[in-house]
Formats: sequence, C-alpha cells, structure tokens
Amino acid sequence: MKPKKDDFQFENKMIPNSSANSEQNEKETIVDDDFRLVNTSNYSRDQEFETKPTTFWKDSIKRFSKNKSSVVAAYILGILLLGSVFVPIIDQSNVADPSPYQVYLEPKLFDGGTGFWDGCRHYTDIAYYEDPVDPSQSGPDPEDFNLNAVSNLQKTGEQYVNSYSKFAKGGYVKLGRKADDINDDCYLENIGFTLKTDVSNSVEIAFGEEEIEYTQLVAYRLDFIYDNSSNYEEIVPLAEYSKDYSTRSFDLNAALASVTPTSSIGGVNSYENGKLSITIDCTDKTADSCILIKSIEFSTDSDVEQYVESVTTPNFTDANEMIGRVYKIGNDIQTNFWNSNGDKYLYNAIMTSCSFDYDTYAGAFGIMEMTIDQIKMKDYVYNGWCKYNFRVGPSSFEILNEKKCPVTEVISQTESGVSVVTYNLTCNVYYYRYKGMSSMPRFLFGTDQSGRDMLKYVFEGLRTSLLLGIITSAICFIFGLCWGAISGYFGGNVDLAMERFTDILGGLPWIVIMTLCIIHLGQNFGVFALALCLTGWIGTASTTRTQFYRFKGREYVLASRTLGASDMRLIFKHILPNAMGTIITGAVLMIPGVIFSEATISYLGLGLRGLSSLGVILSSNQGELLSHSFLLIFPSVIIALLEISFNLFGNGLRDAINPTLKGEDE
Repeated sequence: MKPKKDDFQFENKMIPNSSANSEQNEKETIVDDDFRLVNTSNYSRDQEFETKPTTFWKDSIKRFSKNKSSVVAAYILGILLLGSVFVPIIDQSNVADPSPYQVYLEPKLFDGGTGFWDGCRHYTDIAYYEDPVDPSQSGPDPEDFNLNAVSNLQKTGEQYVNSYSKFAKGGYVKLGRKADDINDDCYLENIGFTLKTDVSNSVEIAFGEEEIEYTQLVAYRLDFIYDNSSNYEEIVPLAEYSKDYSTRSFDLNAALASVTPTSSIGGVNSYENGKLSITIDCTDKTADSCILIKSIEFSTDSDVEQYVESVTTPNFTDANEMIGRVYKIGNDIQTNFWNSNGDKYLYNAIMTSCSFDYDTYAGAFGIMEMTIDQIKMKDYVYNGWCKYNFRVGPSSFEILNEKKCPVTEVISQTESGVSVVTYNLTCNVYYYRYKGMSSMPRFLFGTDQSGRDMLKYVFEGLRTSLLLGIITSAICFIFGLCWGAISGYFGGNVDLAMERFTDILGGLPWIVIMTLCIIHLGQNFGVFALALCLTGWIGTASTTRTQFYRFKGREYVLASRTLGASDMRLIFKHILPNAMGTIITGAVLMIPGVIFSEATISYLGLGLRGLSSLGVILSSNQGELLSHSFLLIFPSVIIALLEISFNLFGNGLRDAINPTLKGEDE
C-alpha cells in the first residue's frame, strides 16, 4: 500500500548554528537537499489495552496456580478427601466384622513372586520341622504355616537348645540334683512293664561325657526293679556305682536268673511292673551333680507281642522326644514315660533353623486340607464343577471346571449313620473358592491382627480425623477471628481485659484440659471437638489481633473513618481482607494440628471409642512395629502427606489472597 501524500512532511536536516556565527548562517542558501520526506504513519500513538480488568478472586486463583508446590499439595489433599469419602463405600470388606482367617496379610498390589508389594514375606531363623512320616512335609511348623505357600526354603544353620521343642532332635537327658536338695540320691526310672524270659532280653545304655558348666559328672548305678509274688518291689542290681560313661549293654535274663519271678506259667517266667532305674550319687552336697544319658534301648529276639508285652515302649534314642513324653493321655498311664525325683532336663539338643518366602495370601486362601460334608460336595456336583460318586469313593472324583471348583483332590471318605448314611470328605480345597470368592483377594494395605482391610480402615480413620479437624478448625477460626478482631481494633482497656483472659486460658496445658474432658464427659467425637475448641482458638485470635494493630492505622483506614465509615465496615471491608493472608495460613495448618493432637491423646489410651481415626489406628498397632511394620507405615504416610500438603497449600493460599500482591506476575 502506497503512503498518502498527507502521511509525509518535511524534516529540516540543517544543524542549528551558534549565535556567534548567526550572521554567517543568514547568508547561507537553503536548497531542496536540506529537506527529506518522513513517513508519519509509523509514529506510535495511544492504543486500547488488550487485557481486561479482573476481580480480586480471579487474580488470587491466577497467583495460586503459578505456585506449583501448592497446586500439587491441593491435588494430594483432594485425592485424600475423595478417598476418605469413596474408598469406604467402594470397598465392601466389613471393618466392623473382620474375617479371622485373613489376619496379618501383607500388602499386595502385584502378583506373588515379584519381590515388591506382592503379599509375600521373607522369614529367617524359623525352626525347621522334620516330618518323620512324610519328609516332603518337612519345613516350618505346619500348624503355623501352610506349606503350599512356602517357597525358596533353605536350611540356614543349627543351634543347641536345652528345653523341649518339637523342632529339636537328639541331645541328652540331664539327670541331676542341686546341692541344696534334701534327697541324698536322685533317680530316673520308667513306668512299669511286664518282662517275660522265654526269649532273650537285654538293654543298652549310651551316656555322654561332655563337660557341663557348673556341674560335676558323678557316679551312677543301674537297677532292674519289679514286683515279686508278694507285691513287694524287688531290686535286681545291674551295675554298682561307676563313672564308666561308655555305651554299656546288660543281659536282663542273666541278671534275673537268681531271683524269684512274679509268676511262672509253662516254664515262662514273668516279671510284673518291671522298670529300669538309674540312680546317681548325690552324697557330695558341695557341688551340683548330674549325668548325661544319650539313649536307652531294650531289645528282644522275639517279635511276638504277647511275650514281650511292651518291653520296648520305654526306649528312647532321641532325648528331646523323651523329655516331651507325657505321664497320662486322658486317663491312660503311658508306659513309655520316665519319672524322676530330681531334675530331668534336656541338654544340647539340636534345632535346625531355616529361611523361606511365604505368600500370605496363598497361606490364607490357597490350597489347604479340610473336611467338607456331602451337602457341599453335592452342591459342587449340581453346579457342574465336578463329578463324584459317594458309593465309589475318592477315585471317582473328577474336576469339570478348574476355575470354579473349590476341591482339587479328595483324599479320603468317611461315613456315619446306620439307617441314613452321611459322608464326610477330607479334601484339598482352594479356600477362597470355598468361601465363595471368584478370585484370590488382594488387600493393597494388607490386613491387621483382626483381619480388617487396612485400606478401608485407614481411609475410614482419615474421614473421622478430617471431620474432627475441619469442624474443630472452623469453630476455632470463626471464634478466634471475632475475638482477635475486637481486641485488636478497639484496643485500650478492652484489649487489656481480653488479653489477660487469653493468657490465663492459654497457660493451661491442652493435654490436661483434654484429659479432664474425656474422663468426665466420655471418649466420643463431640467431647474431643469440645476439648480442642476450648483453647484451639487462641492462636487465631493472637494472629488476628496482631494484624489489626498492623493495619488499623493505615491511611486508607483513616480516610474511610473520616468519610464516616462504621466500625463494622472498617473491620470487614478495609482491615480484615488485608490481614486475611497471614490468618488463613494459620487456620489451614490448624487442621493437621488437630489430627496430631488426637493421635497424641490416643497413644495415652484415651482415643475415640466406637470410631476409627488415624490416631486410634496408630495406637492399636504400635506393638506391631517390628513384626508387621506396614500396619504403622500406611497411617503414618497419610498423616505425613496431610501435614506437608496442608503446609504447602496454606503458604500458597496466603500469597494468593494477599491484596498487596494483586496484579504481580510472580
């Protein structure tokens, strides 16, 4: 586009001369080259603003959005708030009535075996149980662990134990007496049995010669005792007092040849209530006395039970097993029990330890052996999950639907009743299917000692804690704002009287006030809120008072007063909006403060009754820190997120609503 003629004007290129040369300049000739055309269309002029006027709150939101840390904190608080509302609704597990079979399940997000958040737990230094019947069932105690859930099982070492354990083996029976015992001698003898001498009978005893701290190996003697025909105890010496601790064998028939038997029928001598007695010499009371017995084995050359009559039942080759024997099972006296009038202890038995990974979900909901009745089995057959014929038995079992059938194997079948026969089946069962679940459950936060789902439990506690914090903080904020505004605005005697009351109330420890309220009024939600509100407003009142003293003397306040503004207008229109930035920060931080106060009082055993809160959860699980730390980690993380997020959110909110920063980019 060509410029118009009016867009051009002449510009004088001549340089002005000084007054000293004015006469010379007048004589100079002006020519056309001294002027040039200039395009005036490029000159700058006043233009209309491209931006539109904004409101205070829009500008506050704009400033807040530029504070990235405060925005992230706001998102976290929003997620926690929504979680506290919707997680207890979505999660259908019943926290009030938890399941006892799902206790202490580890947190699980990924499949088992991934090594992280997979519901597995690594155990070390666990006693290793060797199954004497089925070695494949050896491992950690089957009563405590489901062996189907054990993986990476390794024996890690051996240690000596001196007390009975079903996991130990070997060792010695320590027979002894302390020096201050009243008896001179100490004996060990088994409960009586019947011995017949038409076959060869002998006994072999193995001793230990290990050194025992603070004890002295002493002499011992061996006797065979039985009831003679007159029902008196007859003592037959096998060995006099000796310190021979080598393995010794004795021919019982030869020892009994010179004594009268209890009875003799058809040339077979019978010795009733026979027992072996081992006695140690304890006449020296200046030192502890003991002997170590490794094993005692009776033997006979006949396997016919009617002749032997339990002569081998007192045998023991495992001292740990012998110490674990009981005198009676019900009303039956055990003939393999060994009685003593002194100390009968275990010494240096070996216990093997192991380490392994344990899938807590497979242990609680996986395959396990259990008994089911015929009604349940008929239901499974009716649903088309399996086939089973009760007349044929376990061999007729067949799985038709592997994804739904709880039973994986029928081990045995028992029947009862005469006219109406009922069946009970011992089966390997997927327990989660048996309980009606379609798949193996997952608990993201695990379960506690009562089987409660910690995810739902924690967010229910978060909801209670947030409600307590928000309600209490709102009451304290409103009351403290009014109190501080009146005190700071009017000043003088009004301020003096109000401050003295605040000082007296603030001098009382809050924990004392809280404790007294709980003791006299109960441990419910309302009492907690009341106790926290009694002194919680003082901080807000103090901050508000300080801000009013700061702003009430400003020029714009004096100008408004001069123009006839009322006290209410000055307080709420001119002073309070300018002071709100600092006040709102303290109000926001009051919410996590209330939550921490409730958690603190819960640790003193004065927590909420009938309600779950973060403080109650931490208090009830504080004893699980070493064994099941996740029960404390997740509630603690939630409290930490609340504290950090409220702090960052409060700082961003303070800067956003500060009127002095209105219009600033940073």
